[in-house]
Amino acid sequence: MRVLVSLAFRRLWHQRGRWGLFAVGVALVVAIPVTTAALARSVDARAVRRTIAALSASDRELTVSQETDSVQRRGTSASNNADVRRQLSRLSALPVVRELAFRPLVVAGAAMTLGGADQLSRWTRLTSGRAPASCTPTRCEVLVVGGGDTAALRRAAIQVGVVVVGVAAARTPALAAGAGAQPGTPLLLAASADEIARLSALALFSRHLVWTGAVDADRVVALGVQRWVARAADVSAVLADRDAATIDAPTYQLQAIEIRADASARRLALLGGFAAVLLLGFAVVAAVGLRRDGVLLNEVLRRRGATAGRTAAATAVQTAAACAVGAVAGFVLGATLAAAVSRGTGLTGLGVALHAVEDALVPAALLTVATAAVGVAVLLWAQARTVGRALDVIVLVCLGAAVLAAARGSASADGLSARADPLIPALPVLSCVAAGLVAARLWAPTMRVAERLLPHRSLAGRIALVGAVRRPLRPVATTAFLTAAITSVVFAGAYRSTLLANDADQAAFQVPLERTVAPGLGKPAPTSVPGAGKGVDVYPVLRTAASVTRLAGVVDSVPVVAVDAAALPRMARWSRTTGAAESAADVARQLRRPLPALPKLPAGARVLTIDATGADPQTSIAVWVRAADGRPATGGRRAGAEQRVDLRIRDGALVGKLPDLGAGPLSVAAFGVAEGGDYATHHEHAINEGNSDQPLLSGRLLLGAVRTDGAIAPWSWSSWGAAGGAATATTRTLRFAYRLSGTTAVAAPDYAAAQAAELPVVVDPGTALDAHGGELDLRLDSETSIRARVVLTMPRLPTTSGAFVLADRAVFQRLVDLSEPGRNATEFWVAGSSAALTSALAHSGLAVASRAVVQARLDDDPIGEGARLLLALVALLALAVAAVALMLTVVGERRDGAGELYAWEADGVRPRLLRRVLAVRALTVVAVAAPIGVGAGLLLARIGTRLVAVDAAGTSPRPALEVSLGSAWSVLALVAGVGAGLLAGWAVAAAALRERHPVAAEVELR
Repeated sequence: MRVLVSLAFRRLWHQRGRWGLFAVGVALVVAIPVTTAALARSVDARAVRRTIAALSASDRELTVSQETDSVQRRGTSASNNADVRRQLSRLSALPVVRELAFRPLVVAGAAMTLGGADQLSRWTRLTSGRAPASCTPTRCEVLVVGGGDTAALRRAAIQVGVVVVGVAAARTPALAAGAGAQPGTPLLLAASADEIARLSALALFSRHLVWTGAVDADRVVALGVQRWVARAADVSAVLADRDAATIDAPTYQLQAIEIRADASARRLALLGGFAAVLLLGFAVVAAVGLRRDGVLLNEVLRRRGATAGRTAAATAVQTAAACAVGAVAGFVLGATLAAAVSRGTGLTGLGVALHAVEDALVPAALLTVATAAVGVAVLLWAQARTVGRALDVIVLVCLGAAVLAAARGSASADGLSARADPLIPALPVLSCVAAGLVAARLWAPTMRVAERLLPHRSLAGRIALVGAVRRPLRPVATTAFLTAAITSVVFAGAYRSTLLANDADQAAFQVPLERTVAPGLGKPAPTSVPGAGKGVDVYPVLRTAASVTRLAGVVDSVPVVAVDAAALPRMARWSRTTGAAESAADVARQLRRPLPALPKLPAGARVLTIDATGADPQTSIAVWVRAADGRPATGGRRAGAEQRVDLRIRDGALVGKLPDLGAGPLSVAAFGVAEGGDYATHHEHAINEGNSDQPLLSGRLLLGAVRTDGAIAPWSWSSWGAAGGAATATTRTLRFAYRLSGTTAVAAPDYAAAQAAELPVVVDPGTALDAHGGELDLRLDSETSIRARVVLTMPRLPTTSGAFVLADRAVFQRLVDLSEPGRNATEFWVAGSSAALTSALAHSGLAVASRAVVQARLDDDPIGEGARLLLALVALLALAVAAVALMLTVVGERRDGAGELYAWEADGVRPRLLRRVLAVRALTVVAVAAPIGVGAGLLLARIGTRLVAVDAAGTSPRPALEVSLGSAWSVLALVAGVGAGLLAGWAVAAAALRERHPVAAEVELR
């Protein structure tokens, strides 16, 4: 045994250059899973930090609450305080604010929130007055924290024994959050929670204690989300049991990011396995280069009496030793790269490296054993017939597994996280292996055909092909490896480009134009976009819900999105976000319908007067006006909005003040009569509190001449009408009969034409099934129903999820005005930008979403960046080793074919021609591998993006991934990598056969 080991190591040392190359391949194989594990941990840490930083101030707090009068409370205030702080220190190393707060008080008409905070000077910055110096049961000095300091407040505070001595600004939002102060209510804080609790004037008032601290991102990252959440649950149980306290922590938000990170880690591991398999192929190519000398030496050993088992054992020891050295080097390299990728995460490089080595130990060991086994097999048994049969079996297995994976459907983010189906995410590895082995199997037949097709004068090509076909092992192995490498490069480039394109798709799906302006939290819908001016176009969007009857008794609720058709051609990435075959311009054209012009009032009019007979004081009468049709919306007026103008009865006429909607005339959209507020209240009380029903309010109105600012306006009532024939119109008058039952009786211009019109809509395929003969009955409420005609279907509509109805806002609003005028835009889509717009929106209090900001946030997502980085690394690594493999092909052909080349040169063939022979043999590998690799990579990218339906951030995106092949960098990198390998091989070939005389082949058997 000692002899075998000694022989193995002597062979290693004697051929250290080639075995060193094999060990380098093993080192790279081992370094990949270590680096992947480190990258996954680093990505997780960055994602956690980003999530915590993005939380609102209230969500970013750890808050412990305790009711001081709870019967379950045990221990003293001091012991409770110590226990709570001890438990919070398990979750965060950041300082904790302890406050006692009374419930909001109203004293002498002044509202206030009163409390006390320990170490008040630490948490506040004094802006006027002085800090509190004392707090007794009868007189306690406080600061007004924030705003609201008034003389009335100070006088009221004195009545409860509180004296305001200064005003301060809070250094942390935890002060107001802990005290439970409401916006706009002054916050008064003493310098001690315990001392303010003894205030005699409020002895009978309830109060509570609050400990508030910020979530410590360093602690969360160090523990990991799962351990931190588990610890938070344990802290919650301990506090509830010991101190009758509850804790509020952002566990749901952190668990959500953990799910994403887990899906990303699975994908990173998949890509790492992808690279490891690729590098395993490189190790095989390197082993092929060692086979000739190994076979010759084993033959000599057998002639000298060594058994086949002993020679095989020597080869195994030799291979295992090289693999062991490579594995150690791989762990060192992986740990070094792990420390490098940990920068900026808050984790120590050593900690990340050790964690990565621990996580990758088992897969790295398995890869090392696999590499050693494959190396021994190549060195001992790699005959052409054996290789061919093995390739056939492996190809069939890989193709079968790939087909099975494709047949199982797609893998979502949940599926990746749950590890539901390992075959689907393993599809890229299976496909690359299958593509490489198919190319290897096709190499020999392709070369035989090429040999027949080559002209006889191409002596270098014929010699190269004949020699290569006779010794196919090296070119076959290199072809398989190069094909897999090219497949991986094309797939990685296309998939990386697809992920980046999907970020843009998601941003355009959420914000179709440059910006979306919507109401702020708790605020009404905006009526205009401040700061919009020249170069900025504003498109109002009206959203509502409609009921669609599918079957008798089965009703679907479908969101209706009514937007100006002119906005559709300006929507970003139309075909990708909607999936529509039709262009945006075609869809806009089919949604538009010609509308009769609404009656107009003169520009600049301020007072509207309508001659009227029969007006009832118990009714509420109004008209709805809007800016005249066709004018662009600007920020200075209500963009496309209808505004109600209440009309008062005065001297036989209806009089109302017109709004200022900007320059130009106003259009009148509708006229309505409803129950007056007082009458409606009395009527409802009479019905609900009495024993009998009450008659409905009804009447007849005769409307005549229309004046603006006292002057007769050009006006015609002839086209006006109302539901049920309640309006009789002539050019000069409108007789309007109404009968009110809690709704508004409406008369509108061009009523008959509008009533007969259908609303053109675009719907999703599911909603299209609810249409009968292409018609949909959209019921907005009990009084408003619209007949719609489905003109197109689209798979999806930006800003919606699932079913939708898309309509032109002008047509939709015109039809809605027949029964319910005044429905206005709920948001605005804004195209174009300006400094004035940006500044105005920043201070408007509106909810503003920017497509550029959304896309930047998606692009900068740590999980997405990690996935794209690993894809780029896989591609670059594949190109590097592919270039080396091509160079090794020429080197190996020169060494293994030395006898053949010597014979050709001795027969008179010029060395220059033989050098071309060596270069052509490298070209034969590229000629087969390149087209198969490119085709397989493109096919894999197209299929893979559909099956692995997860975006760069580890979520299931909407819209779904759609393959993008427009990545110029991958094409350039592919050409550069393969070209570099060919140039290196050509350089090796050019340097060969430069001796003065032919040199016979030598066999080194020492």
